[in-house]
Amino acid sequence: MTRVTTATLLLLPLTLSAAEPVRLVVPLRGGPLLLDLYLTLDGRPYEAGRNELVDEMLTLADEDGDGVPTWGEAVLNPRFPFNLSRQRQLVQQFDGNRDTRMDREEAKALLERYGGGPALNVSARSPAAFNASILSLLDVDDDEVLSAEELATAAVRLRVHDLDDDGLLAATEVLGQRQQTYTPGQRILRRPNGQSTMAGTSFVWNAENGTNLAREILSRRYGAGHRVPKAAWPTHTDLFDALDTDGNAVLENEEFAGLRTADAHLTVSVAIGNTEAGPVGVQVTGVSDPVERDGVRLEDRSQSVRLERARTGIVLQAAPDRASPDYSQTAANVLRLGDTDKNGYLESDELEKSRSQQYLVQRFDEFDADMDSKIFPEEIEAFYERQQAPRNTQVTIVVSELQPTLFDGLDVDGDRRLSVRELRNLPSRFAELDVNGDGRIGPDELPGETTLSFGRSSLANFQRLTPPNGPNASTFRGGGVRTGGPKWFVAMDVNGDGDVTPREFVGTAEQFGTLDTNEDGFVDADEARAATASR
Repeated sequence: MTRVTTATLLLLPLTLSAAEPVRLVVPLRGGPLLLDLYLTLDGRPYEAGRNELVDEMLTLADEDGDGVPTWGEAVLNPRFPFNLSRQRQLVQQFDGNRDTRMDREEAKALLERYGGGPALNVSARSPAAFNASILSLLDVDDDEVLSAEELATAAVRLRVHDLDDDGLLAATEVLGQRQQTYTPGQRILRRPNGQSTMAGTSFVWNAENGTNLAREILSRRYGAGHRVPKAAWPTHTDLFDALDTDGNAVLENEEFAGLRTADAHLTVSVAIGNTEAGPVGVQVTGVSDPVERDGVRLEDRSQSVRLERARTGIVLQAAPDRASPDYSQTAANVLRLGDTDKNGYLESDELEKSRSQQYLVQRFDEFDADMDSKIFPEEIEAFYERQQAPRNTQVTIVVSELQPTLFDGLDVDGDRRLSVRELRNLPSRFAELDVNGDGRIGPDELPGETTLSFGRSSLANFQRLTPPNGPNASTFRGGGVRTGGPKWFVAMDVNGDGDVTPREFVGTAEQFGTLDTNEDGFVDADEARAATASR
């Protein structure tokens, strides 16, 4: 693996790393991307907090202090989480070897089952994004492919939809206010070549997942539910060849196991959680030779890193924590309702008289940490913090795969509108999209975007980070929206697209020609500034 430095990539100067990497498999168009993730939570390896919770459970299950945690002791201990005293069937469910002892793996399994899941959780998000798929508008014969004839008439067919005649084709003018949502991992998109794709089906390779899950997900994604042919991984041929041990150009069941040991395409350090332990962010520390040969480009965007490959934008981003709940206020409210003698703590006889506090009567021993038959505000706060601890020690990776659209491929400046310039440049844009040079454009040639957001499960602000409106920064973006210019230029640019057309220009054709120094049929902000400066 070729190592790349932080200085080379202009990424965040992270120094913390987890002890062991997590192998994440991200199915993309052209083949899966393999990432080795060094995850830290609050400045420590991400599993450290969860392991401490398991230690606490084993301690509580060893009430007599003989060094042997047992399920019987856990049942009798009112401080043991998950209310085992009222759910004795759990003992039979999790005491797998029936030896009555609680070992570490059994405690871990119980915590995962009733504490919100494993220490690392991978989920998919279904963004309700506007999907202006003008492919369906231009695809006259409805074969999901734009032929040379359909491409030649595209500009004329699109201009008809400029309903307000402002020279701009807004996304809403293409297909009205239609909203299209889809659920990653559930919706299967059929392609003309018989290949199907499943969105959002990334997974972590571990003992529980392993080869069976890899085979199920990847065969459905790339092989229509059957064996995966080499042709399905055109941009990941190096990986395919490494897995295809018998060299028959097809991946059989046992060959998927090689995904666990194959060289990662990217090595990434991700720091999330408490910012006092170090900066929150993402750092790419290694890029494989195949990815570098593919002309990959990495960009630093504060807490995120963007990778562009095989017409798919891949964003890796760290979600900051939101403010923690104020349990001191919760404790104050509980005390206000139950402390009838106003002595600053709760007693069982006070609670029994209050109908609204019966849950405290039932769980008195859980709140009463020092077993002195009194519940103080600090014990109430500690109880709720313990309740939240499993989720606070869990990391979630949210995968958002946005469906590729032709609109995003043509919208060069990403402003959700097609300008006069963009419509005029359709032939050159179509040529860029036509990857195989056959004069046609199919669904697999459209730009897409996949976002991987990392955060603490209970507090991460994933909503703020997830792109809301499709791949607005795809491989084909030619820069930001053109803005600025002299006052006269801004006033003439009626539709605000950054260009003044002959239709918008207030003056003679001769004056327009003088300003349009590059003779492209537009006066842009740079030409306007140059003309103003020369006066």
